[in-house]
Amino acid sequence: MNAHPIHEEDLDLYALGALDADERRAVDSHLASCPECAAKLAEAHGRAAALAFAAPRVEPSPAVKMRLMQQIRAAGAAAAPAPLREPQRPRGLISSWWAGVLVPAGIALAIASVVLWHENRRLDSQLASLHAAIARQQSQLQENRDMAQLAGAADTMVIPLLPQPGMPKGQARVVCSSHM
Repeated sequence: MNAHPIHEEDLDLYALGALDADERRAVDSHLASCPECAAKLAEAHGRAAALAFAAPRVEPSPAVKMRLMQQIRAAGAAAAPAPLREPQRPRGLISSWWAGVLVPAGIALAIASVVLWHENRRLDSQLASLHAAIARQQSQLQENRDMAQLAGAADTMVIPLLPQPGMPKGQARVVCSSHM
């Protein structure tokens, strides 16, 4: 932008209506021959429009509104300036500044939704297998508790078996309880 007679900040001031008449004419004449600056002005208009939504809305009092309307009528009657010519912007859904933001954001949200949906299905499957493992472990724990309770009962008897001739060497015991 160094070779241009206007600065990029001038485009923001132009979009906000903060340039004096001479500066505005200089920007207008440059915009007629520079599509790059015309595109940057369109972006500046978008930023200026976004600023309007950043502040909370405040309703003016009726007296202020009436005074403003009188000033506008008086200024319009005194001199009707030539309408400001803005650069022609291409029309259409994709060329709008908001569509340039919303379309990629929508695509990103759709992709993120699909990825998260797949991750959720994987985690649901993993959770189901963990629940099954917990159920198996709880069943085994209950069985072990029952066996420990049976072995510790007062009426439980442990009878060792003696090795018999012709049988493999080892030890064997029989546990007997009236609760069985």
